[in-house]
Amino acid sequence: MYAEFGTLVIDGVTAPFSSSLPIQNTDLVMTVTGEDLVIRTGVNMGPVNVVLERCPYAPELEKEGAWDDMVEVSGLTIPGVPVSVHGPTELPTDGIGEVGRTDGAGVTLRIHAACRSEALDLAVDHPTERYLIQVWTSTDGAAPETSTRTRAWSAVSPEVIGDVSLG
Repeated sequence: MYAEFGTLVIDGVTAPFSSSLPIQNTDLVMTVTGEDLVIRTGVNMGPVNVVLERCPYAPELEKEGAWDDMVEVSGLTIPGVPVSVHGPTELPTDGIGEVGRTDGAGVTLRIHAACRSEALDLAVDHPTERYLIQVWTSTDGAAPETSTRTRAWSAVSPEVIGDVSLG
């Protein structure tokens, strides 16, 4: 996958709860044109390693230290659009298909990132950072808690807040 302009695009999910404090302050996920989700990469341009996985339920949190940054956000599926991740000028991949049981189903995305500060704002020719994006359907129809955990990125981005958990 190829990041451009320091971003990757998430298709198939909108984030109507995008005004929540964690999204505004993590510097890992942002919204554009209202509700479209975008991942902020460390590199300005170049390949990055991305794993996108559908989960039947909320997976256990990774052990502390496995990832530098993690944000969990709630969203809604877009009817007929598979959930996928791609570079801004790349065509969407096959992704993981539609996640929700019904059109407009509530879903949770947990986005993990590592090594975003290693080649900050540079053009790279080999992957220097990696991402894990886990997606699952909300079981009770309620908006899941939105939270974030960050370590390394806060060292280079002073506006990033540390551990936050909002319900």
